[in-house]
Amino acid sequence: MEESNNRHHRYTTASTSGITVLRMVDSTFIDNPLPLLQKLVKAYDEEILNSSVNYETLKDFYKVLCYEYQMKFKSEPKLKAPNNDLAGFPITKILQYIMRREEGIEDGRMPIVIDVIILQIALHSNAEQIMSLFQYLSVIDKKILNVDVYLLGIIDCITEAVYLKSYIYEENDLNEINMKEICQSHMNQITLCLFRLENPQWKLFISILSKMILTFDQTLVVSHLWEIILNENYNDYEKKLTLLSCILDDILSLPGREIIKCNIEYCSKENIWLFIFNGLISDVEQQRKQTSYIMKSILRFIEPYHELSLKKNIIPFVHCQREDERQYLKQIMMNFFLILESLEEKQGHLVTPVLAHLKELMKVNIDHQACGNCFDRIWLRCIFQRILQHKTNAVMKLGLLNLIKMDPTAFDEAFLSLLVQSLNNTSLYDNKNMKCLPEISKKLADLFIKAEYSNVDLMNEFIHAVSRITWAPIPLFYIFESLKVTTTQLKNTEYNIWSESELEAIITIMEKNLNIQSPPMRDDIQINICKMFFCCAKQPLDLNTLAKTFSSFPSSKVMNRGSKCWNLIADYLQSNINTKDAVEYICQVCDKLLIKEHGEGINLKSLALIIVLLYDGKKIFISKSCAVQKSLCDTFDLIRGADVRSYADTTLCLRTIQLIKCLLNVLLVQQKDTTTPEKGNFINHLIFPYLDPAQRFIFKSLKQSSSPKTYNEATVYVESFSAIVAFNRFVHKSFNFSNDMKMFQDETIRTIDDFNGIVNLRYWYNLQILYISSMCNMSSNAEDHSYRNFQFKLCRQQLRISNKTDVENGGKIISECYEIIGKSIKQFFISCTDYSLIDFNQWLINLTNLLDSGKEYVISSVLGVLRKWFDNVHDHLPLENNIFGQIIDMSWRNIWDLKKNEYFWSSINQLVGLILQTNFLNRKDLTPTVIKYVNYIILKSENIPNLKNVLIQHLLELEALDFLHFHDDVVKCLLQSSVGRMDKRIEMQAFHYIMNQHDIFDFYQYTITTSKSSGIYIDVLFRAECILLLLRVMNSVGAQYFSVNTVLFFTSILVNLKNKRYFADSNIHRIKHRVMQLLLIIQPLLDEKATTVLYDTICDLIVSESNQPSVRVMQEWLLMKIFIKYPSLRDNVWDLLEVAKTKRPGSITSVASIIYHVSRKLPIDKKVQYIRIAIRKLLSSCFRQTFVVRLYCQVILSKLFDVIQSLWSLSLDYTIIRDAITESLRHGNLNKNSIKIFEDFYFPLFDPMQDYDLQTLFYDLPRLLNMSSDELILPDIFIEIRPECDLDSDDLFHAFHIPIENKRGLLSPINSSNQRDTRNESTFNEGEDIDDNSLSDVQKKVMPWKTMLPIVEESTSVRQQKLINDAGLIVVASLIDSLPNLGGLSRTSEIFCARELVLANIKCIEYKEFQSLSVSSEKWIAITEVKPHELRNYLLEKKSMGWTLVGAEQTANSISLLDMKFDKKSILLLGNEKSGIPANLIPLMDVCVEIPQAGVVRSLNVHVTGAICLWHYGKQHIF
Repeated sequence: MEESNNRHHRYTTASTSGITVLRMVDSTFIDNPLPLLQKLVKAYDEEILNSSVNYETLKDFYKVLCYEYQMKFKSEPKLKAPNNDLAGFPITKILQYIMRREEGIEDGRMPIVIDVIILQIALHSNAEQIMSLFQYLSVIDKKILNVDVYLLGIIDCITEAVYLKSYIYEENDLNEINMKEICQSHMNQITLCLFRLENPQWKLFISILSKMILTFDQTLVVSHLWEIILNENYNDYEKKLTLLSCILDDILSLPGREIIKCNIEYCSKENIWLFIFNGLISDVEQQRKQTSYIMKSILRFIEPYHELSLKKNIIPFVHCQREDERQYLKQIMMNFFLILESLEEKQGHLVTPVLAHLKELMKVNIDHQACGNCFDRIWLRCIFQRILQHKTNAVMKLGLLNLIKMDPTAFDEAFLSLLVQSLNNTSLYDNKNMKCLPEISKKLADLFIKAEYSNVDLMNEFIHAVSRITWAPIPLFYIFESLKVTTTQLKNTEYNIWSESELEAIITIMEKNLNIQSPPMRDDIQINICKMFFCCAKQPLDLNTLAKTFSSFPSSKVMNRGSKCWNLIADYLQSNINTKDAVEYICQVCDKLLIKEHGEGINLKSLALIIVLLYDGKKIFISKSCAVQKSLCDTFDLIRGADVRSYADTTLCLRTIQLIKCLLNVLLVQQKDTTTPEKGNFINHLIFPYLDPAQRFIFKSLKQSSSPKTYNEATVYVESFSAIVAFNRFVHKSFNFSNDMKMFQDETIRTIDDFNGIVNLRYWYNLQILYISSMCNMSSNAEDHSYRNFQFKLCRQQLRISNKTDVENGGKIISECYEIIGKSIKQFFISCTDYSLIDFNQWLINLTNLLDSGKEYVISSVLGVLRKWFDNVHDHLPLENNIFGQIIDMSWRNIWDLKKNEYFWSSINQLVGLILQTNFLNRKDLTPTVIKYVNYIILKSENIPNLKNVLIQHLLELEALDFLHFHDDVVKCLLQSSVGRMDKRIEMQAFHYIMNQHDIFDFYQYTITTSKSSGIYIDVLFRAECILLLLRVMNSVGAQYFSVNTVLFFTSILVNLKNKRYFADSNIHRIKHRVMQLLLIIQPLLDEKATTVLYDTICDLIVSESNQPSVRVMQEWLLMKIFIKYPSLRDNVWDLLEVAKTKRPGSITSVASIIYHVSRKLPIDKKVQYIRIAIRKLLSSCFRQTFVVRLYCQVILSKLFDVIQSLWSLSLDYTIIRDAITESLRHGNLNKNSIKIFEDFYFPLFDPMQDYDLQTLFYDLPRLLNMSSDELILPDIFIEIRPECDLDSDDLFHAFHIPIENKRGLLSPINSSNQRDTRNESTFNEGEDIDDNSLSDVQKKVMPWKTMLPIVEESTSVRQQKLINDAGLIVVASLIDSLPNLGGLSRTSEIFCARELVLANIKCIEYKEFQSLSVSSEKWIAITEVKPHELRNYLLEKKSMGWTLVGAEQTANSISLLDMKFDKKSILLLGNEKSGIPANLIPLMDVCVEIPQAGVVRSLNVHVTGAICLWHYGKQHIF
């Protein structure tokens, strides 16, 4: 209330000189001045209303009012009430004048106008007038600009005036009732303004509310404030949160029993704590900070009154019945807030240590449930929710692991939802050990097992929670792996037993998520679900729900009849379903099918599936008298004679045909690949008699102009016909099958000819039937002249939509018509054997027109025709005709405009197959086009990885010499990688896990056959195929491949990347790694000339640059093999060592490693001499300054001594050296790190010759050297893709110069290597020149006392001006605790001429910690004291005096310091080192600034922040 007190002081001390001259006008003025003063007031009011006011008039009016105020204040006794003669003064009209912006008062006049209004209300208003003011405020035109700001200003005036009445009247006429009414009106207007304003002026709000608290009944005001927060009609959470954080300290610090009781009551309300909970878990950092401040304030307030507050479970850390644990609970509260505050850090390593307190919080939650629940579960959930919102994977993963460790009974609906939402994060499943589940999955399985043993149905509830959200593929896969592990270990569950509800949840999960899964993961999930049935689905389940569940499995091989998954389900049904129930269920459903109204809701696909499953599960058809057989026959009998019965019900017949179709689809999946389908014979024989009636019924629909009526009905006819034809072709061919197909073909051709290109549903229907029937007469159609002419006519038809066609499906129908026309033409040419009658020129024109009309729907078919032509009659094609090139070019352009769907993949496959045909490549004029296309495909494959697979599949079909055209392009493609894609790495880890759990060949086949449509990341498989392809070419082409040019091509890649800085798993790292792998593959086949080129390059790279372990080790391996194979180059290693010593000493470790491995592979007669030279050459490096060089040289010499000792008796000199090295390695860091080297695989186990195989090169070595899992290629992959590379087993193991598998197997059991730790090279810049200019750039000290000398006037002028002018920068450091920081700020503030430094305690300047950094600056700068709790009033007062408040804080609305324009009168508020600026002060700031950062650390030191802000202010206003 300081502002009101200041205003009272200003009014009582204002100058009123000249007023007494009025006694000359009225002699009664001295005795009774009020009548004349009131006349003057009325006169001034009228002048204002006439809009003739000027500044001088306002000043005179103000002086008159101040005189009256002083007179009434000093009168004895005090006046009892305002004089009623002025009760009607036109204050509302004056306010109307002010509200007119176009005629409003200038900003400079506003303060005096406000004073006039306040004085008039205080001196002359009564209760009735004040209430009329509020009525006026309620009808103000809301269209006026910034109307709410002006309303608040008026309310502020009224509040001030009501408060000032207490100074001038003894008995205020505003009685208790009036005051309540005024208070209520105040609060209503304030609330409306608050929620109408987009950016409330919080300083004004806080000022008004503070005045109201002291003016009106405190309990009434506080109650209103709490109700605003609790009112759910006001849904602006941010404003309510800011309001509470700003005013909370004021209302909680009010004394008096009633107000304390009121605050306790509201602080105990559950809604307030839910309000706090929502703030703590907010996504907005500022809201979390405000809420934390509110929670701490309320807890501090409640704690002394905990016995009076309502004992509600939701209130934490207060109601503990154990007196001895209250102090312990305070520590828990500190840990709670410590975790919340640490979670604001962006770096994980700053957060994870604090999370050690989580276990204690979890324990307290369990322990204190019996003593009043002083730490409710909601606050534990708050902590976990905040952890799981963190941006760092390490923090989220640690939090999730702790969450999973909770007691199963603690997982209520909210906790379970949090768990499920958190598990749906791909990054949490990063798992380097791909042979087992990620840690989270294992712990989740442990939780489910624990829940079962704790009699908690957590697993069932978990499945329901999983079904409520959409899942990413990887998390869902691992979720079901956890469930499988659980059920496998439990075998039987007693509490987590599935009912129809759980099955419905499973169905929802599959329908919502499984279609976007990659096939291997999708199939694995389905198999796991089937396995879970045996453990969880024990009670009798509804067969209808079971049928719906099984039919919801996405179509894939895993649910084919006879598959593992199918057999699991059949076994389950056999064990858990009663035969009687099975029979009754099928019979009941069949009975419903016969009733038109009842059969509509029956899922026929589910029915067909469950019939065959029950049959395989030996529950139906187990005897000839089985009722199911009769029920099915009764159903099928509906279609007997339906083609000739005019009264036959089409709907029932169509439903029957659809059931037959569904049964055939289930049976056909297995029987297409089975010559003797034993299990299907009974159902086959049951269905077979009805196929011909069904076929005739379909034929009848072809002849009827009114059939089919809808697109869905036509689709049923087509799918049923397709299933019947497939069954006849693959299982049980009827006698008249060919004739029947010819009949269908002729009828459809006749009908299609009649339409003449006008498309409607019947046209589409006949076209579909034609395509299916013609597939069965391909050979005869190829020789049929009329059929050829029909295809020719069909190809050139321009389709147009019929007006009668269903509008909804019109576009779909015409596009599918084009698609089926393209397929039909392609099928015709595939079956064609005689091309002599083909007019290729005319056909090319037709194909061009078809391509132009059909677009993406015919590209694949058109390219397929061209591909077939090139295969058979390429010599007769009119390639000189430009149309051929136009078709390819048009297809090429259209393909890249397609979505990446089946049309795209089918088209690109056909195009690549066409241009990579041998006959196509033999055309020299087409070769540049092919190379251009291949290069573009490789470029596109960076964003569409599956393109690489399409390309490699066709390259595998080329002859070796043809492949050389694309060798460089393939290698470039091989070097591509999806770097930085964590999701891809985790996906590959999941695939490796599946491969370890299942058959590798199945996995490979799924990946190859489905990658085009599913988008699987297949980089590993592509690289494996490329490697085998290159090996095949190497062995076929020989010397032509292994030339110097080939070596230069590979080495140029390494040279171009020389000395470029890179990190592990970066793109450069992977490129270098893969190039070294290729060089190691080709090295044994190079001649000596090419080897020399390779040797020179690798030697230069080793001594010139530092590389990641995987690259460096392979460079060393390559040189080892060269030195071992070529004795003439072997002695060059000593020259290499000398170059390393001078050029890059860190590379000595690589040369020493090469020397050691080479020495082991030499013949005995040469080994001793070689080692003796090595000892002499390496000995000097044992004393190198660089630790890692000393370490490696001493270790390698020690091992060389071990080798030579068994071959040659050491002389005394060698013995002394050996003993000295052994002694050196026993001490300090040399001892610890030498043990790591001795135990590492590289020296004791690795053999450069015997370990030369694909397994070591592509799996073991990258794995041991910490390459990412997606870089590893399992040896099994090379073996299983052999058929794709056209290699038999003999080729695989004998034709290549490098084996696939490692027969020694010594590296496989090892999990990791110490190479990264023990060979951490330093960077040396020993030859850098010194810049001469830098010698003169020395630090210049400025002596403060010199600036005070009279002769240095310029230095003093700046500070004098800053102190004289009412401007400058005030630095407020009251929130800072650290004395060194305060001392530094004092020094910086003085240097940059800050006007004032504000501290919390002025005595701190006397401490040494302060003075050590202030260096006497406190003597030259004004320092004042403002306690932290006084800061708000201090800032508000400064704001009212025209100062701009600037906060140095990172908030959602902070602006960059680079964009900040400081006002000359600015106050810079610096926050606490740990918690920053309190939440209740941030809304008072005019602006918050933040300093831009490029690093990863969250914030600067507060002294540094202040210094930077001071410098920016200085740049703008001082220098």
